[in-house]
Amino acid sequence: MKEEQCNQELTETASCSESCGISRRRFMSRGLMAVGAAGATVAATGGLGLLSGSFAGAQTTPPTCATTPGTVKHPRGTWGWPTGGLDPAVCAERAYHKFFTLLCCGAVMDGVIGTLQDELGSPYTNIDVMMFKFGGAGVNGWGTICGTALGATLASNIIVGIDGTVDKGSAISNDMMAYYSATSQPVYVPTSSEYSTRGGTKSQFLPGGAFPASTANSPLCHVSTNKWMNAANTACGLPLLAYGGTAGAGAIVSGSIERKERCARLAGTMAYKTVETINAYKAGTYTAGAWGGPGVGNPGGSPAQNNCTDCHTP
Repeated sequence: MKEEQCNQELTETASCSESCGISRRRFMSRGLMAVGAAGATVAATGGLGLLSGSFAGAQTTPPTCATTPGTVKHPRGTWGWPTGGLDPAVCAERAYHKFFTLLCCGAVMDGVIGTLQDELGSPYTNIDVMMFKFGGAGVNGWGTICGTALGATLASNIIVGIDGTVDKGSAISNDMMAYYSATSQPVYVPTSSEYSTRGGTKSQFLPGGAFPASTANSPLCHVSTNKWMNAANTACGLPLLAYGGTAGAGAIVSGSIERKERCARLAGTMAYKTVETINAYKAGTYTAGAWGGPGVGNPGGSPAQNNCTDCHTP
């Protein structure tokens, strides 16, 4: 199949023949035979259709044999960072608004990586941030790792990567997980909120309101979201969300605009903290481990959180 492909691409270079596994002499002989056959056809038919079709197509269509996957590679940590860093507030505001189209993981990735695409171009422009929409609602709605924490860890590892022999990207992504878990969230307040334009009316969620926040003590979406919904119900004077059952009348439910506003602000929060931390790393002022780390594994040795004893025994 590869040899046939080479025979059809008469304008390919010798590198094409090498990539297809045939010798230069064999490639040239086959090419001359093909040209001779084409010439006979031109003589018999007048050649206008052939020259304007097959030959023209061969000249304008990039040859596929010469393509060598993997020759251009940008190891993580070598993708670049703007002089003076990024503005975390700009990235946070972008992530907040992108939540409503890209969900939580995609929003953080767009807030950070999308801004770098605009600032630096390649190789960041090789990333399609839409692909990270899968991380929404704890990875396709499974309620596992929160997409905002996932986006923060992905961005950290792409941008920072390995510094010499030290995996700084993993250190920063650990901090993003710990920060998410240990901090009362959300922190970021958008400059231009979409809450009211999307139909929201509760005073606590409007600009200037006492926006409800909660500490998840976990990076898991379902744990974090349920704890926040209970905190939001309390702040709004509504019945608590019943774990394992249905919410009380008027409670904040998972699909409400209030919950979406919370997750959008959480995306802004994690984009802000990611950029702020990487700025500190690039400036030489970063210290790892500010918010702790994962828990000790159970007696069986599996990884665990330090607070989740329902499934893990520290």
